[in-house]
Amino acid sequence: MLIALPEILTHLQTDFMTIMWVILSFMLITTAHVPLLGVWLTCSGARTCTMQALPSSCWDHLSAPCLKSQFHGRDLVLYRIVQDVGGAMLFANCAAIVTDAFRKGRIGLGLGVNQIALAAGFLP
Repeated sequence: MLIALPEILTHLQTDFMTIMWVILSFMLITTAHVPLLGVWLTCSGARTCTMQALPSSCWDHLSAPCLKSQFHGRDLVLYRIVQDVGGAMLFANCAAIVTDAFRKGRIGLGLGVNQIALAAGFLP
């Protein structure tokens, strides 16, 4: 995202602060929602959380509105927030699934492999 910032600024004809909110919204929404969604996951179950998280975090589902944002970037911030709520659901859900799948002494290994897969997903 940081590499593409100058290109995004030119195409959306917006200011720097709006684009920074596109980037910061991910961290803020995820940090605020993961603990809350973890409690919800405990109450409703992993399957319910996964089925409700996938449509809002799926890149194909919201990529067209994100790419076609024409209102000087403000709508891009809103679309990113919707994606981030779904991503927070998946973060909370993945940790719960890995914790259930690995036995007590191996949970750290499972969470580490999960984080490696997450980091590999950001590679081009």
